[in-house]
Amino acid sequence: MTRLARRAPRLALSIALTTALAGLSVLIAAPTPASAQEGDDADVDIDAAVKALVAQLDAELEHLRIEAIAQLGELGTDAERAIPHVLRRLRRGTLGEQIVAAESAPFMDPASSEVFAVLSGFLSNPESHYELRAAAAAGLAFMGVESDVLTPRIVETLARELAAQRHGNLVDEALAKGLGALGPRAADRAADIETALAATPFKEVKMRAFIALSEVVPADPSADAATLIGKLESPRAGTRARAYGQLAGLGRKAAAAIEPLLAISARPDAEIYDRVVALRTATRIAPAHERVLDACIAALEGEDPLLRGTAAAGFDLLERKHARAAGARLIELLKTARTHRAQIAALDTLRRLAPTSPTLIAAEIEALKSATGATDQMFIHELIETLRAAGPAAKDAAPVIASLLAPAPAILEGRGETDRDYLRGHALVAIAELGIPDDAADEVLASLEGAHPRVVLCASLRAIGALGAKGAVAVPELIEIVKGSAPGLPSMLPFLHDSFPRLEAIRALGRIGPAARAAIPALRKLANLSERGGSRIRTLETQAARRALEKIQG
Repeated sequence: MTRLARRAPRLALSIALTTALAGLSVLIAAPTPASAQEGDDADVDIDAAVKALVAQLDAELEHLRIEAIAQLGELGTDAERAIPHVLRRLRRGTLGEQIVAAESAPFMDPASSEVFAVLSGFLSNPESHYELRAAAAAGLAFMGVESDVLTPRIVETLARELAAQRHGNLVDEALAKGLGALGPRAADRAADIETALAATPFKEVKMRAFIALSEVVPADPSADAATLIGKLESPRAGTRARAYGQLAGLGRKAAAAIEPLLAISARPDAEIYDRVVALRTATRIAPAHERVLDACIAALEGEDPLLRGTAAAGFDLLERKHARAAGARLIELLKTARTHRAQIAALDTLRRLAPTSPTLIAAEIEALKSATGATDQMFIHELIETLRAAGPAAKDAAPVIASLLAPAPAILEGRGETDRDYLRGHALVAIAELGIPDDAADEVLASLEGAHPRVVLCASLRAIGALGAKGAVAVPELIEIVKGSAPGLPSMLPFLHDSFPRLEAIRALGRIGPAARAAIPALRKLANLSERGGSRIRTLETQAARRALEKIQG
């Protein structure tokens, strides 16, 4: 499995991990696409990391063991040799350890019969905790997607448990979602999904089962589109779900279904799962169709989050030749939308569709310039993040973003202290990557003074490093942080969640280069530490210290 695939959103239910890791997320420093952009600072010796994490599985404190399990899962198949150690925690660990191990072990070895046996045992045991069963269902679904050898057994297990309807909504929702992710691989057990769809009293499960049934139906090129269109009005939910799936499988041959599908998606009296799947089916038949694009734009402006998500996914299906025209419509929505919610939806979609479009970047810069203290906070964050994601193409946005660091910018007027800290922290991270304007260097250096330790500090350190030799004036403060005088907890910023003060200070010293020679003794002390038996953060710090010394000493 590639590193990129490991970092993709997982199938596991977020609620299971959220509960298991409540209060612990600040201790986990998992690599992310953002941190991967750090270049040589992101390189970690995988063997050393695995050894350190395996040793950490025997730590006295539970949160350290949970951290190690989660990190091994992030390493994916690179950590396959650690499977026996994770299995030990999966079988006999605390509930928190078991939940995280149920999600992590499949990523480490998707073809493991032993992992399959343990997870299926949890799933079928009514005495297992419901969150553990939900995590097991999600883990098995991932294994079914990844491993052809185990797929039939996994499909049978998930379908049998879903049809049994004995778990409650969280577990059954995970089962249905997993079967949907398996797609046509689960076609032989479509009847079990339909049974659950008809019997479940839970709306969330009904939604997932309806979607799953439409996903598992295999394509039938000989199907008659007119007949299938007629079935969309059937009183049986299962019949409608199958019809949606077969129409999607016909692709352009089902062009006649576009208008009926869009009519269903817009009907306020229709079941929400019908509306969602109808819109999804239309986008799969003809994503570039003018009427389909109209419907997706309308959904992005609507109130239902499921329809907004479906519309956004529809834009992802567009071929390159159609993406430009669709992007222009989304940019227009960005300018004219009646709500910030619709603007955020447009931005999120554009970030995937055409992040480096000059027209988009110009529109985002203009929106940021016109923002005031009354502008929605989340919308501003989305603007900054979309510009950051555009990389060098958005370098002209750096001065506008840097203006948030001024003493009293209009965009921060009337906001609370925490909101101001979050916006300034985000601005620091963004300009560190886009390029710090010459006239913003003083504001960047000043941001370190009195910085909120959980919000601005790590972002400030990142930006000071980006100043290079111009950041030399901050070397004494950076040395104090390296020596351990700063809080050890990581940044609270969601776009910098894997950032620790000391690690950022070490990296900053390396980027400052020879002008940071005063830091050599402190860096040597860290560089000489053994990586064996330490935590992942210590491994990162030790390796970063060695690289920083190389840059400083030349």
